[in-house]
Amino acid sequence: MSHGRFQSPSLSYPRAPRVSDRVAHRDASAHVDVLGRIGPAAPTSASDWHERGVECELEGDFPAAVRFYTRALIVGGPDAQTLFDLAYALTETGDAQRAAVRYREAVQLDPTRPDAWVNLGVLLADEQQLDSAIECFEYAIELDAADPAANYNLADLLDQYGNRADAERAWRAFLALAAELPRHSAYAANRLRRLTACV
Repeated sequence: MSHGRFQSPSLSYPRAPRVSDRVAHRDASAHVDVLGRIGPAAPTSASDWHERGVECELEGDFPAAVRFYTRALIVGGPDAQTLFDLAYALTETGDAQRAAVRYREAVQLDPTRPDAWVNLGVLLADEQQLDSAIECFEYAIELDAADPAANYNLADLLDQYGNRADAERAWRAFLALAAELPRHSAYAANRLRRLTACV
């Protein structure tokens, strides 16, 4: 995903796949459907619906994941992790507007999640709500100064805004954290060289 008028690759967080205890005994919970096919038992709880969403997401079926996560919220009520996962799946289906709403709900329920703040900031930047995006990235850094995605996206927006001193600091912070992100590190190093060469 790239920012509308920006050419840099943004950094956001996918949901982290989790191995469920239920996976180990899936066969024990199987049922036979009306066509005689054996499959997993119908979900009965919010966590069952959520787990089905995770399975669909891992298979790349984001529209189905959206349906399962939505059902988990209906059955179990608001849950920050399910809202985050729903927002991510919505983003993957191209529904950035609904995804932003769900990320906002996730950070309202759990404002201590830097990953949700970063992903919300990326969506806001894509919508050219740059001041709000910068606030999201800065808050994510307050929560976790070592968050590479927050530092990267903040540096990129500050750089695009022409805030040279703050952008330089943010690029340096990102480069100190991001050895495992070569594509983004190369971009950051080039931006930092450009900023320091223009001094």
